[in-house]
Amino acid sequence: AGYGPDDLVAAAGPALRIGHWRGRAVTVCAATCVRVRLVDACWCVERGGRPTLLDLTSGAFAQLAPLGRGVLAVIWIVP
Repeated sequence: AGYGPDDLVAAAGPALRIGHWRGRAVTVCAATCVRVRLVDACWCVERGGRPTLLDLTSGAFAQLAPLGRGVLAVIWIVP
């Protein structure tokens, strides 16, 4: 959709696509937190037996962990 590494957006997996979800701000936390906007749907699959909640842009992911990590356990907060 043309989003770059500086855009703090994410594609939402099924658990986040409830109601009027598109455009909703979500806080995603690991060791630190980043606030992203849900802009697209992610047809995310289980990875290592765990559900994938969302797919972050590289810029948003980099605020939580090094990009080489690839997958990260997070908690998410919807206001």
